[in-house]
Amino acid sequence: MSDITITVDTIPEPNSESINGLTQDEVISLRSQYGFNDIPEEK
Repeated sequence: MSDITITVDTIPEPNSESINGLTQDEVISLRSQYGFNDIPEEK
């Protein structure tokens, strides 16, 4: 069994505007496309 080395290059930099590699705008557009809204506001 060979050792697996994880380099920093393989780890995506944390980006507050990105979720799983998607920007918030992309996430919002995907949510609206599939009928998912943002977190509903509590009333």
